[in-house]
Amino acid sequence: MRWSAITAVALALTCAACGRDPAYVDGLGGAALSAWAIEGLAQPPEVRAAGAAAEGGDPTEALGLYWSWDPPVLQVYRPTAVHLKVEAFPSGHDGARCTWSFGDAVGEGAEPVEGCAVSHTFGGGLADQPVKLRLADGEWELESTRVIPLERLSVTSVADGGEAATAPGTLPEAPKPAPTSFRVVFLADTAGVEGAGAAATTVIDGLRPNLVVHVGGVVPPGGGDAAWDVAREGIERPAVGANVPLAWAMSPTDVGEGARVKRPTLTLLDGEGFPERYTFTFKGAFFMVISSDPRAGLDDDDVAWMRRALDGAQIYESRFVVSYLPLHKFGDDGAGVLNDKFRVYELLLRARVTALVSAGYHTFFKGRYGALAVLNVGTPAARGGRLSGSDVTQAGTVAVMDVVGGVPERVFAVEAPRFDRGFDEAYLPETVEVYTR
Repeated sequence: MRWSAITAVALALTCAACGRDPAYVDGLGGAALSAWAIEGLAQPPEVRAAGAAAEGGDPTEALGLYWSWDPPVLQVYRPTAVHLKVEAFPSGHDGARCTWSFGDAVGEGAEPVEGCAVSHTFGGGLADQPVKLRLADGEWELESTRVIPLERLSVTSVADGGEAATAPGTLPEAPKPAPTSFRVVFLADTAGVEGAGAAATTVIDGLRPNLVVHVGGVVPPGGGDAAWDVAREGIERPAVGANVPLAWAMSPTDVGEGARVKRPTLTLLDGEGFPERYTFTFKGAFFMVISSDPRAGLDDDDVAWMRRALDGAQIYESRFVVSYLPLHKFGDDGAGVLNDKFRVYELLLRARVTALVSAGYHTFFKGRYGALAVLNVGTPAARGGRLSGSDVTQAGTVAVMDVVGGVPERVFAVEAPRFDRGFDEAYLPETVEVYTR
């Protein structure tokens, strides 16, 4: 999926109550749901043929069945009371009995509901929800299943033309110098990587970024002062030598080990909590860095700070949030996820965050979590990790984002150990856990 399609997540909701929607992919549940389905039970051949002949809408409309719901979409992370009604019955079956089944109904209330005008409250607000309507009139039966979509919230606009195409294995040129155009390299999990310093030098010299962000995983557990010295020498020195600003995010281990890094040579908007949490700007883009305490994770004060900072960042064309821990896992072996992730997810959407950048799983993946664009950064080690459900071990990677005119034009990965070849995204699955390309 192109990065432009990920970041331009504002989806037009076309007449959901009319049953003419395209197929929806759910917000967080991870399963693709058909916008409609029909199963004719005990139907004569001519009726089945009529249903199959309907194109561009609910096949049951060819039989004269029309049903609607209000409101047309489910609220994100909130219960939504939906009223459903059969508007018209197939000819000759005006007295048919109506029975509804709801995809979220488990336990109490899981039994089908009878009546041709009913109400149901969908809880959670995490996914599109299927609704099945069955009509019965003597031996005649008809079943229609449609999907009530989860609200889609817009994130940001993108540059005209979208993401520039790049052939597998090739490296695109960096953006031309401009006040709001730049290349940023994201690397992570250099802790314990043999030759991490040499890799950083190769990346900076070869890719010529304008900004480097280390997403976390700087030192191993128990590394102490010596590990911080190695990290600063290996990562910081090549950046300083190339006159490239370096920003740090912290993993839970990094926080536990004292988070001993230097403040970046950037315009810090809020640096009071550096390096655990801070914000900065670079060439007109806003960056928020948030780190999790290994004992407590994000607390109410952290979330309130994020909300205040993001509220004040609406003047910027792009807003990037960097967190070592993602909202949901990318692999079976990793550092974990953010606590209170649902509240954080909604906060990021409401703030129109351009993308959440994370690490912690030694894997590269770009896609979306619900309606939020996400980028997970790999490791510069020779070998990376495996995405959930995959038997393929990725090559080590660093991630690159080219921002043109204030918005992302392309995002790609570069393979270790030489960092002169682009990662072939054709090998990425379409879905990983709840993420979608």
